Amino acid sequence: MPQISGTERLVSSKFIRSLIMGLGDFEAEALRILRRYDIDIGVDGWYPQHLWIEALRDIAERVGPTIMYLAGARILENLGYKTSGDPNERLRYAETFYQTYHRGGGFGSLRILSLNIQNGEARIMSDTPYPCDFERGVLISILASDTPEEPRQVWVVHENLGICRKKGSGSCKYVVRWGSKPIKSNCF
Repeated sequence: MPQISGTERLVSSKFIRSLIMGLGDFEAEALRILRRYDIDIGVDGWYPQHLWIEALRDIAERVGPTIMYLAGARILENLGYKTSGDPNERLRYAETFYQTYHRGGGFGSLRILSLNIQNGEARIMSDTPYPCDFERGVLISILASDTPEEPRQVWVVHENLGICRKKGSGSCKYVVRWGSKPIKSNCF
């Protein structure tokens, strides 16, 4: 395990392990990449966030955006979390969830910019270092209903494709929509 200073930004090995479990057939490849960065998810502990993010970039490059999205969609389940409550509570949970597995401050956040529960729409600003494909999966898993009697469809798209971490921006803004029926819109 790398040496850690008292002021360093850290990420929990439990969070890393849960993300890696969501990679499906790419899990073994991801574990090889983690070893190159001296990250052992078999041991509970905390790792420097900059090392984890470098490793995650290598993993994302190897597995592609669809698999990163699926890893985000699976992470809550892999961590043993069940979300409940109205969409407002669920979206606020995204920030709490992120804070639980990160230490040291200054590691970014997911913020609700606007929320219209009646219309099933929110705008979210993220300045975390995580790939936006992964975050989209996390947001969808948080909002998707876990009861078969109440199916909920969820869409998460970039508000502006020009303002995106993939294009060098420090943040991404998402439009999140949900509903029990298909949403009719030209932008989805």
